Amino acid sequence: MMTNMKEILKSVQELLVQKIPGLNYVEKNQGQLEEDMPVSKLPCALIDIEEINYTQQAAGRQMAEVPIVITVAQARPVPAWSSDEENADPYLFAELLEDIHNVLQRYGEGDFSPLCRTSMQKVRVEKPLECYSMTHQTTFHIGYDNGGYSGQVGGINLNVK
Repeated sequence: MMTNMKEILKSVQELLVQKIPGLNYVEKNQGQLEEDMPVSKLPCALIDIEEINYTQQAAGRQMAEVPIVITVAQARPVPAWSSDEENADPYLFAELLEDIHNVLQRYGEGDFSPLCRTSMQKVRVEKPLECYSMTHQTTFHIGYDNGGYSGQVGGINLNVK
């Protein structure tokens, strides 16, 4: 089985849907949090890959280093001094972020290596949302048919005088 971006994104999406019941919407990031796009159901997790780095390996293979970015958003919490008891705890969102990380950390399926968190940062958006993006890194090999060429040297003749 050959791993590709679609397989990785779908696998992460299905995992979050199954394991994090606090998320009301989990989908590929298509700009849903941008100003002119409709806001999804909240809290939401939007999944994307922004850049893949490739390195050459032996026999025509490449290693893909894939940072998967999960953007998590919720409506801004009601201030603690508010009378709205249900939404008064501004730290519930931090718990949701930690739950997402705990599900993703060391998750690997198929031909990609287990995920490992590499960063998390607050995202500024124009809408009244609290938003963070977290990045989990994975890697996978890509093999190519090189027409039978192995890239190996069959032998070397040295003439020493």
